[in-house]
Amino acid sequence: MPVEEIFFRMARFREFDAAELSLGSYLVSGALSGPFVAIPVFPSRSFRHSGIYVPVDSEVSDPSSLAGGTVGRARQIALDGMAETAALRYMLPWLAANVEHAQRVFGDRYWTYGLPGNSDTLETVIRYAHSQGLIDRPLAAADLFAPETLADTVI
Repeated sequence: MPVEEIFFRMARFREFDAAELSLGSYLVSGALSGPFVAIPVFPSRSFRHSGIYVPVDSEVSDPSSLAGGTVGRARQIALDGMAETAALRYMLPWLAANVEHAQRVFGDRYWTYGLPGNSDTLETVIRYAHSQGLIDRPLAAADLFAPETLADTVI
């Protein structure tokens, strides 16, 4: 199902037990008093969340095979592939220049999770939403998320 449809169906009909929701929809729905609870994870920013990839010779045959295993993200592989210019992995001639620009402006970790790496962006969106009358008062970025999702855990 396209992410836009998920956003719409969740915002309008509360159709799922849990779903991704656009930040704008979350703010407008009443971030602090509305029907949703947010966690600081931002999956729609890139293609890397479209699946789980396993080596060809892996014993993993279905999602239940992952229980007790280690799941890693292919972030660096994706970034390396986008930066490779000798033979473009992705047929977008402007991609390498855009990746270089994003890294220059935002640093090497511009696809971060959690509040610390995203607070400036979140506060900017909140400021715009308030100045445009979409929300009645400015909020602190940390106030958008369930408090327990902001705590560090060391195991």
